[in-house]
Amino acid sequence: MGPARRGASSLLSPEGFFLGKMGFREAVAAGDVALSQVREELEAQLSRFQELLGGNPTHVDGHQHVHVLPGVCQVFAEALQAHGVRFTRLPLERGIGSCTWLEAPARAFACAVAHDARAAAGPFSRRGLSPFP
Repeated sequence: MGPARRGASSLLSPEGFFLGKMGFREAVAAGDVALSQVREELEAQLSRFQELLGGNPTHVDGHQHVHVLPGVCQVFAEALQAHGVRFTRLPLERGIGSCTWLEAPARAFACAVAHDARAAAGPFSRRGLSPFP
């Protein structure tokens, strides 16, 4: 864990914790997330990984699929390309929308993730990122 951030961040709740999956998705959709801060956080995590393990990761994905969100996916792809990372997860689950055993909110979330993942495929590909299973 690195040093605490000084000052306000669009990535954090008022209590100082990272926004949860729905809070982050909503903040991105509302334009309340500064993509420069997303890039800064990605750089910090990738640099820390390199510092601790002596090299870059072979693949990276985002917690709760935030790496495929509009805007975030471009920043994510740029940061990974800069660090020589060539693989990421593209969360596309066939038939997820017809899974009646999923409650409606979970199914809606899964469908939104799949939609965002399809849209992120282009930015990922343009930055040399390939999906891994």
